[in-house]
Amino acid sequence: MSVQFNTRQENGVIVLEVTGRLILGESGSGLYDRVVEHLKRGENKVVLSLGGVSYIDSSGLGEMARALTAVRREGGDIKLSSLTRKVQELVQVTQIYKIFDVRPTDAAALAAFQ
Repeated sequence: MSVQFNTRQENGVIVLEVTGRLILGESGSGLYDRVVEHLKRGENKVVLSLGGVSYIDSSGLGEMARALTAVRREGGDIKLSSLTRKVQELVQVTQIYKIFDVRPTDAAALAAFQ
């Protein structure tokens, strides 16, 4: 399954629901490009809702880190939410939780911006 994005805005925060696999060849620069589109509109608070993500490889993690760097450069932040068990394990093993604020639900991630 290729990666798909569904975007909504809540209280000035962009919620980017990601579905599929964030891997080389499928995610390409799609995630980063989506985030940059919002940055160009001055929207620098982003929740990456990963409940529909079945797998992330190193290029997908790189895409996420690149997006985070761009957002923080603009004074914003990205929070990760709704991780599947498999993605939670990856976050623990790679220790990516040290650079991303990880929340259990979209609601918790949105509340963290307030």
